[in-house]
Amino acid sequence: AFYLELSGFEKHKWTPDRLKHFENVGTVDYCYELGKDGEKFRADVERKNFEYNRANILAFVNRECGCSFTDIVVVDMFYGYFVHKDGGGYNFMEDHDWNVEKAHAARKTFFDLDMEIRKKMGEKYSTISLVSVNEDSITVRCYASDNAMLKAGLDPDSRYITVEF
Repeated sequence: AFYLELSGFEKHKWTPDRLKHFENVGTVDYCYELGKDGEKFRADVERKNFEYNRANILAFVNRECGCSFTDIVVVDMFYGYFVHKDGGGYNFMEDHDWNVEKAHAARKTFFDLDMEIRKKMGEKYSTISLVSVNEDSITVRCYASDNAMLKAGLDPDSRYITVEF
């Protein structure tokens, strides 16, 4: 088992010359091999770059981690999966309920709430972040200033908002 954290970005005018041959630059942020003796940091893998797309992520993981996966699934935060367990350790993907309908409902609820709060506050950009996805609700946190929230008729002491979907 591995804990692998990747990030990617589109090439832009400030992209370093050594990465300009990529359209979408993938970078390994963290790589740990998880075994019965604990975690082993994989410095040989960290900070490597590659073309960031599904096929190349799969090839990279198979090549660098000695795996033989035939497919990968890319999911977002609305599935309610968090790799780190409360109190330490890891939540393994095979133990998670990958409910697509629930994820769609959570995503729609988040974006509807985001637009409602933006409108109330007169903001162009979001002032909320997702805290958790539960069985039939999401919880978000509003990180706008106390003054901005008061001006919009929102209670700064109630920054955490739970909405059912």
